[in-house]
Amino acid sequence: MENDDLISGLKKGENEAFEILIEKYSGLVFNLSIGILRNREWADDISQEVFIEVFRSISKFKEESSLETWIYRITLNKCLNFEKKQKRFELMDGFKLLSLEKKEYWIREQSHPGIPEERKVMERWIYGQIRKLPESQRIALTLHKIQGMRQTEIAEVMDVSISAVESLVFRAMKNLKKMAKKEGLLN
Repeated sequence: MENDDLISGLKKGENEAFEILIEKYSGLVFNLSIGILRNREWADDISQEVFIEVFRSISKFKEESSLETWIYRITLNKCLNFEKKQKRFELMDGFKLLSLEKKEYWIREQSHPGIPEERKVMERWIYGQIRKLPESQRIALTLHKIQGMRQTEIAEVMDVSISAVESLVFRAMKNLKKMAKKEGLLN
């Protein structure tokens, strides 16, 4: 089913169109969610919320961007809103260490058994540092380096210029290098 037919079917409330939407975009939504949140359960929850939001809001979709870009934006917004709520929860109830343990556990669990322990430790460190970056840098870096999106796609999803994306990724990488030097990981 082409995207025009899919959008039309969704706007008519057709169950088949909704099933095709989930089949076609579930990988994209889950991968972006897990790339930002670094937690499988949270990514599953966000994925469900995204498809509910798409179904509820399809009548508002103006088709000024592609369906994929619109879904990326919804996913990104859901993830960022979730993170904000999570941070408030962590600050209020002191669960920050528990959350960090879950994230580290998830990364360790998903690593291939053949990967040396030093690399697993470095992965956990990198993802921890990415979470400390300013939001726009973190998003641009995650979409580019982890999700493998082209800068033109990132610009459309983030609603910024391509040069802004280049700058955000560059500054994010520069900040990560500074963090690594500060901790003695780089010379």
